[in-house]
Amino acid sequence: RNPALIYIGRKLLADSNNIISVLRSLGIPAAYDYVPFWGNYSTNNHAWVSYVNNNKTYTVYANDTIAKEFNRIDGEGFNNEGILNHPHHQWDSVKRVPAIFRLSYKRELSSELILAKNIPYELIQPFTTNVSKQYGYTYCVEIPSTHTDNTFLHAFKTGQGWSAILKGLSKDKQIVFENLPGKMLYLPVRCNNDTKRLPIGYPFILDAEGVVHKLKPNHQNTQSITVWRKYPLRKQWYDRWKLIVGSQVEVSNDSLFKDKKIVYKFKEPVESILDITLNIDKPYRYIRILTDTTKRPEIAEIKFFTRDKKKQLNGNLIFHKISESTVGKLFDNDYLTYSRDNIHGFWIGLDFGENFSEIINCMEFCLRHDMNMIKPGDEYELFYYDSTWKSLGKKIATTDSLVFLNVPSNALLWLRNHTGGMEERPFTYENGKQIWW
Repeated sequence: RNPALIYIGRKLLADSNNIISVLRSLGIPAAYDYVPFWGNYSTNNHAWVSYVNNNKTYTVYANDTIAKEFNRIDGEGFNNEGILNHPHHQWDSVKRVPAIFRLSYKRELSSELILAKNIPYELIQPFTTNVSKQYGYTYCVEIPSTHTDNTFLHAFKTGQGWSAILKGLSKDKQIVFENLPGKMLYLPVRCNNDTKRLPIGYPFILDAEGVVHKLKPNHQNTQSITVWRKYPLRKQWYDRWKLIVGSQVEVSNDSLFKDKKIVYKFKEPVESILDITLNIDKPYRYIRILTDTTKRPEIAEIKFFTRDKKKQLNGNLIFHKISESTVGKLFDNDYLTYSRDNIHGFWIGLDFGENFSEIINCMEFCLRHDMNMIKPGDEYELFYYDSTWKSLGKKIATTDSLVFLNVPSNALLWLRNHTGGMEERPFTYENGKQIWW
């Protein structure tokens, strides 16, 4: 068994190996290709099966009936997703490829090089070879440098930082990095040993046309920025959040809600943990959220309070068209649990009891979420890259956004949540938006 196979996730390994075994038994030259991590999204790697013939690589994507050369990369897209047109974010819903590798039975890396300790550990895979060129990635970047040995191009791995993907070639006091995909963020680094990596330039974006955009912070031109998230917002999430539009909050002293008052209407998607002021001026025994009869929003958490959230109000659950096991998840103080077995037009609420005398003034509400938004109470720190990650300060969130002052323009930024969560991506800030990389 190829020892390099331990590098790939077990399910992808098993599925692809089974397919490869069948194809090879039929005389079809099949290969195991993979990305070690996506270049702009996720913490995962990905692998697929390719057909190799005359030094050309063919693959199938989605509903293809024949294998194609220079095809789309398996797993790079999301179903029914496109560019998200959002006032605070920009991301095109395509997972980017930093490099593509192929598993082999031929040793591609000698034992001497492995023991030299000047190769990043993530590239010490003796039975793999870079096949990015066979997938149509042919951009070349040349970087002037007096250090032309042991240089490696790095991409950003979600939640972890820079990770090596390619060794540079030395050419006339320049470092040459070949066969690169576009629409990617890179950083050139020199490695003295496995633990010491020294950048030999600024991070840069290689755009879709192969043009380099260097991210050198401009300290003479600083800006105030507002951040809303620490990780890209997928269109899929936004489409889910739109399902709450048309729902409404109702109160009544009648358990059947025949005599009711509408105290709030959801007119926009709910993107974060939302504090809602309710139009209530006297005590009511019952309160409920009635959803649109044509939609099934997935609610994660509901809380009711008196004025200024001074006191949380608790009662007995009341509900319709939703199971009792799911109802409890909406009031369990856990934003990661949510309703999902509800029926169109369901409702959920509380019965505060016969002698209830409090006025319900506000509601905290959250839909099913990836929890990568700005969460009140969590501690965040903003960094920018200038030879290393440098802090622009820490803040405890009190609302669904954070404002940072004196941020260098043209800088690569990274917002870290010190309270919890692993999913974090770097971004640039352009025209009031977080542009994710």
